[in-house]
Amino acid sequence: MESKDKILDKIKKLLKLQSSAESLGNEGEAYAAANAVHRLLTAYNLTLGDIASDVNDRLNIIESEEFSYRSPYGSRWKRDLLALVTANNYCKAFVIPGRQHMQIVGQEDNVAVVKNLYTYLISSFTRLALRRRVEFDNLLLLEGQRLTDRGRKKFLHSYFVGAVAGLRENFKSHEPTSEENGLIICHNGAIKDFLDKKPNYIDQNFKGRESKESLMLEGVFYGQKDGRNISLNRQIQR
Repeated sequence: MESKDKILDKIKKLLKLQSSAESLGNEGEAYAAANAVHRLLTAYNLTLGDIASDVNDRLNIIESEEFSYRSPYGSRWKRDLLALVTANNYCKAFVIPGRQHMQIVGQEDNVAVVKNLYTYLISSFTRLALRRRVEFDNLLLLEGQRLTDRGRKKFLHSYFVGAVAGLRENFKSHEPTSEENGLIICHNGAIKDFLDKKPNYIDQNFKGRESKESLMLEGVFYGQKDGRNISLNRQIQR
């Protein structure tokens, strides 16, 4: 198995690849990095297990800084997206009670990777949402119709809800290996021990209030399609 430093170096290169592919408009190439990062992250955490005999020595659990989940198109989608990314990368996400902020808790390097992936997905879905809205607006114009300002906002809100739903289906299509299941149990236990020692910690899940705003089916469809088509299976050649 490769050394810890070599695996982390590959992860960093993949994260840089996301930015360069995104700037060239190559979503397929950029999206593929998500699965490659996850596979390397699994290898990295297995390596941590090999080089330390004690769980507390090899799992340096931390909590990230707080960051907002506010969005002009509904805040729920950002919370759901972070929960999805953390769950698939050996971390947990929590809402800060009384504020529209959240945190990531997990092994230090895993938290760093989750933050990068989350930021990347927010950027990519936002860019794609605007593109899909223009595409849908153009289709309506051919029929002599057009989206109102309210309709455009509703489309974007619906797109983001659909994108997270599609991404969730994508993740579910890949069954975790026995090694990954073992890592999940190990990390969840270490995270629980870390949080149990925090006197002000409240087990605040991503419940919140569901938006009462109805969804635009076309927006949901576009979002689900993009979320499903994130190429989590493609191999990245370096």
